[in-house]
Amino acid sequence: MIQARQRAALDRDREYRRLFYVALTRAADRLYICGSEGKTGRRAHCWYDMAWRALDTMPEIERPHDLAGGLRLKYTQVSRPAFAPAAQLAINPPMPIWTSQSAPGEPVPLRPLAPSRSEEQSPPVASPLAGDGQARFQRGNYIHKLLQTLPDLPEDQWDRAAAHYLAQPALVLTDGQRAEIRAETLGVLHHPEFAKIFAAGSRAEVPLSAVIGGWVISGQVDRLAITDSEILIIDYKTNRLPPRRAEDVDRLHLRQLASYRAALMHIFPDKTVRCALLWTTGPNLMTIDETLLIPYSP
Repeated sequence: MIQARQRAALDRDREYRRLFYVALTRAADRLYICGSEGKTGRRAHCWYDMAWRALDTMPEIERPHDLAGGLRLKYTQVSRPAFAPAAQLAINPPMPIWTSQSAPGEPVPLRPLAPSRSEEQSPPVASPLAGDGQARFQRGNYIHKLLQTLPDLPEDQWDRAAAHYLAQPALVLTDGQRAEIRAETLGVLHHPEFAKIFAAGSRAEVPLSAVIGGWVISGQVDRLAITDSEILIIDYKTNRLPPRRAEDVDRLHLRQLASYRAALMHIFPDKTVRCALLWTTGPNLMTIDETLLIPYSP
């Protein structure tokens, strides 16, 4: 063990001296070796001391007045450096054309547009203190979760998976609440007009981006399905009070759907894009006609 430590110490010392040699041989015309000391002094056998001991023993060493306390080793160059033949030197080479031209202007970056994070004030959410309290407030979240995950399973497993999810003790639901949420969620999944969007091949939480009219649209669609002839979009609205008519939907929601619709029409120009809002407090599936969305398109 002692011999191994000694060998390791010798290896470190050799590497330390090798690095000193590399540093010394990098100088072309002049080399200054300086040092500094802290409160604990400098380490033993440092580069500075190694150089001082070597120089101090050389007869040609100088101790100049302009370098108080220092040593100087000076050699005079006795031969001219070798130059390339004159024929190989380019005399006043022509400057590139771009040196006499103004730099081009920086391109103006496209404006970002995140439909789900608009600067407008969001419409109010339902209070968790209204109605039957916190359970009512959480009800929309449970329906949202089921609508997001159940369509990824075979249809014959939807009812059993929903019951298993709602039976978690952490949800603190009564038997009646579980049955109500399960029935209404499955009713939405089996909705005859929008059954395609929850069918096999549809996707949840789909990221979407496109460049439309100088805007970079970036968002995430809650549910998306693409068929041979059309694209179906559903955006979930959790814990928000649904209006009675589609014409009364808040413009922030309309602008969000219009942005998604414009992006998908740009990506799939040969398909019809249909949109709807799913109010999970109902739940209520509300079709949004394109005539309501066109004024808010980017």
